[in-house]
Amino acid sequence: CEGDNLVAESERLPWWKGPTLRQALDALPLPARATSKPLRISVSDVYRVGGLGTLVDGRVESGIVTPGMKLRASPSYATGECVSLVVKRGEPLPKAEAGERVGVQVSELTSKTVRRGTILSDVKRDPSLPVKSFTARISVIDRACVRTGYTPMVSCHAASVPCLSLI
Repeated sequence: CEGDNLVAESERLPWWKGPTLRQALDALPLPARATSKPLRISVSDVYRVGGLGTLVDGRVESGIVTPGMKLRASPSYATGECVSLVVKRGEPLPKAEAGERVGVQVSELTSKTVRRGTILSDVKRDPSLPVKSFTARISVIDRACVRTGYTPMVSCHAASVPCLSLI
């Protein structure tokens, strides 16, 4: 196999009447972006940049973030302001929407209040308030390690924390 029908139709596969792989992928509908939901930014990393201050790298999971927006960091509940939005080349953005990775320059937030796994949200539409219950899918990767004294790890977006062992 040499990549037949991946990008262009191949004469070596005359029996195939369907699209190439590229055509099939291009025909897939784009997933709906959750821009109407409250803002949630999953923080991947936090940098201290000379002249800029604190720069938070993350993915906008839902909502829209714009410069000037007041943000809350959870679980610390510290608040700050989005000063600017940047992408890799330092180009400023007017907004970032659900599904996009972005650098958020923030004021009043530091690496002590924001770290990997933190969720940033809009203080006016805060989805990070405490909840009474939630539904989760649990995946056990290695059954052999689950025994007395085992401390499972709970991972969500960029956060990974140990939880209380109930065994």
